[in-house]
Amino acid sequence: MFRSFDASVLGTLLQQSEIIEFALSYGFKAIDLDIVEFSALVRLKGLPYARRLIDSAHIGIGTFALPVDWQAPEEQYRKALERLPEHCQNANTLGCFRAVSLINPVSETHPFHENFELHRRRLVEVCSILKEHSIRLGIGFRAGIGTQRDGVFQFIQKLEELLPLIQAVKAENLGLLADVWDIFVSQGNLDLLLSQPKESIVAVRLAELPKGTDLSQVNQSDRVVAWPGGRINCVKVLKWLAEGGFDGPVTPYPSRKALGTGRVETLARDLGLATLSLWHAAGLPVESRYATLLRASHQAVFV
Repeated sequence: MFRSFDASVLGTLLQQSEIIEFALSYGFKAIDLDIVEFSALVRLKGLPYARRLIDSAHIGIGTFALPVDWQAPEEQYRKALERLPEHCQNANTLGCFRAVSLINPVSETHPFHENFELHRRRLVEVCSILKEHSIRLGIGFRAGIGTQRDGVFQFIQKLEELLPLIQAVKAENLGLLADVWDIFVSQGNLDLLLSQPKESIVAVRLAELPKGTDLSQVNQSDRVVAWPGGRINCVKVLKWLAEGGFDGPVTPYPSRKALGTGRVETLARDLGLATLSLWHAAGLPVESRYATLLRASHQAVFV
C-alpha cells in the first residue's frame, strides 16, 4: 500500500505543480487526480502536455473521483455516463485503475427500497464501463448527525447498510472505499471493517475524532488529522491492511474546517507528518528522506 495526497482537503485551488511539490516534499507516493480537469487539458493541449508534470515527477496516481453522479436525474446521469470511457482511458494512461465515489445519505424523492434499486441498477452500468478499462470502483458512505435531515428519506449511512448494496451489484470490480472515520462514527468501532476481506477494499481514507466528542453529536466537520494514539485506531487498520497484502492508496482525509488556519504548505506538511507517523507506528517502512523529516519534526521516535 502507499500514501496518497488528496489536495482537495486543503480547501484551496492549487496548480498541479503545487500539488506534486507538496506530495513529494511531505512523504506521499501518489496524488489523487481530478480526472475531469485532466481530461479537459488532454482535449485542449494533448496527452503529452497534460501528463508532463506527472511524468517528470515520477509520482503515482492513487484514485480519481468518479465523474458520474449516478444518483442524479436520468438525463444528467446519461450525459455523464457518455463521457466516462474518455475519463477511464485517460486514467489508464497514467496507471490509475481505482475510482471512488460516495453515496448520498438521504434522498429527496426515493424511499429506501426504491433508492437501493436505483443505485444497484446504475452501479451495474457504471461498473460495466469501468471494467472495460480494468478500473475498480470503491464506494463509501457519509456518517454523522449532519446526515440526519427532516423531511427526506434516509439512505445508507452505515457499513452494514452499504455491504448489501455492493453484494447486490455483483460486479467483480466494485468494492469498498474504507473511510475509517465514517465507519467508526456509524458503528462505534471498527470491528465490521476488520472482518472484511482485504481484496474487497479499493481505497482507504484516514481521519480522527476530536477528544471527548460524543458520537451522537458529530458531523463531517469533526474530521481531524489522524495521528498515532487517537480514539480511532488507524495504526491497527494499517497493520491489518499490511498483513493482508493490501496494495492500494491510503489517504489522509480531514475536513477543511478541522485543519484550521495557516498557510497551505504548512497544512500539507501537517498531513504528511501525521501520515508518516502512522506509517512508522504501524511498523511499515519509511523512506530515509522522510524518516529524516519525521525526526526533525520531533513527532516520532525512531529506534
